[in-house]
Amino acid sequence: MDTLKLDCIKCNKYQMETLITTAIDRGIQNLYLELNVPTYTFPRYLFNCKTIVDLKLDSHRVSFLDVDNVSLPSLKKFHVFYVVCENDEVLPHFLSGCPSLEELDMGFTSVEENDYVGCINISSPTIKTLELDLEDLTCPSDLKYRMIINAPTLRYLQVYGCDLECIIVPITMASLVEAIICLQSYNYTLVKFLHSLCYVKCLTISGWEFEEFVHGGVAFSDVKFDNLIKLELQLDFKWSLLVKFLEVADNLEVLKVIVSGFYR
Repeated sequence: MDTLKLDCIKCNKYQMETLITTAIDRGIQNLYLELNVPTYTFPRYLFNCKTIVDLKLDSHRVSFLDVDNVSLPSLKKFHVFYVVCENDEVLPHFLSGCPSLEELDMGFTSVEENDYVGCINISSPTIKTLELDLEDLTCPSDLKYRMIINAPTLRYLQVYGCDLECIIVPITMASLVEAIICLQSYNYTLVKFLHSLCYVKCLTISGWEFEEFVHGGVAFSDVKFDNLIKLELQLDFKWSLLVKFLEVADNLEVLKVIVSGFYR
């Protein structure tokens, strides 16, 4: 058996785990579990499968807190949605058990009143593609999450609904080819974030505060995009500010601007 996809099927916990166990016993390579079961927890043995190459988990709430041992030596693609990180070590521990991981797609769910709010640490020496959906990651007003992205071989980055105040990139991602960033809010940390993207070749930025983006992140910093050849902006802004951005991208070949739903 190469592939198994379970999409919102109606079955009890025993039936579900029987299907998963059978798939693992038969050397499953591609496993896609999209479950509409609020109380279901994925079994621990799922994360010790030696043959899975592509794994997708989609449930109401995905937790890795009770996963003591992770050994997914063949896993290259991991798509997981509605993730909750209960402490700072949960995600690094999980990723350490995925030595071949190249593509990571994660969506995080809202933080509830009693949930831990700390650091989401995405550190991996092998990840080449990283997609993050943070739009639904909301916290009580007095709490803030933090996110660290440490992926030295990353080539493609997509971050949707991000608050740059909360994201830390401790390295300059020299291998990065393309980045798609949807801005939510930002402050002085914007400059540091832009420096981590300075080697990118294709850049897409969307959001609704381009004036602050240019003044705070470009006009008064030494950031340069010498490798940038394609730029796409999906923003509401003044044309005079676009000139300031272009001054830091001398080798730009393609410019695509979308303003209020129109191409320019």
